[in-house]
Amino acid sequence: MCVVFVLCLASGANAQATIDLMALNGGKPGDALPKGWAVRAVRGQQAPSSSIVDSAGLRYLRIAGTSRAAWFLHELRMPLPVGGQLSWRWRVPVTPVGANLSAASTDDAALRVFVVFARRGLFETTPRALFYSLADGSPPSVATGRRRKPLASLVAGLPAATLSWVTVTADPIADYRRLWQTDAPRIVAIGVMQDTDQTRSAAVGDLFDLKWSTPDVTPP
Repeated sequence: MCVVFVLCLASGANAQATIDLMALNGGKPGDALPKGWAVRAVRGQQAPSSSIVDSAGLRYLRIAGTSRAAWFLHELRMPLPVGGQLSWRWRVPVTPVGANLSAASTDDAALRVFVVFARRGLFETTPRALFYSLADGSPPSVATGRRRKPLASLVAGLPAATLSWVTVTADPIADYRRLWQTDAPRIVAIGVMQDTDQTRSAAVGDLFDLKWSTPDVTPP
């Protein structure tokens, strides 16, 4: 499994530790996924296609499909540094027609960045996960603050199809605490999802610069 640790020095006595979760430069254009990543189709669905694209020196992951749904995930063997935040850049050249997170029958998204947390005990059969969806701004149908719900979905980024890159920064630990009103266990996987199985329409989404950054790290 390939996880790249990058120490980005800042001015003064502080620095920023950054973990590159995609390491796209370690792969080749045309590869389906970055090293250490896997795809899991949603039950009963085919997985969208994925490919590493290099455009004028900018390397990103493109996911495209019609009437398909799958998770593209990176399992973490080592705990992420405490106090960090997750950030990424994404764009959606083609968004699913009729997608709306407020109804289960149209709950599709061209891209969702997700974070999976460790199970909290023997009796928790489904690990809790956060989904950050690039979709319209309506209240997601699975968003919840109730403790028993295993999934929560949040809207992030721009609502419409766009060829411009949008930068998103999220704090999954704080979001977990806010939604489930308890401290978060460690993060065990991070990934991206595309689903168009409800609207049966097409979607194209691009993603890069997915990283975990911890500020104010004192260099040795």
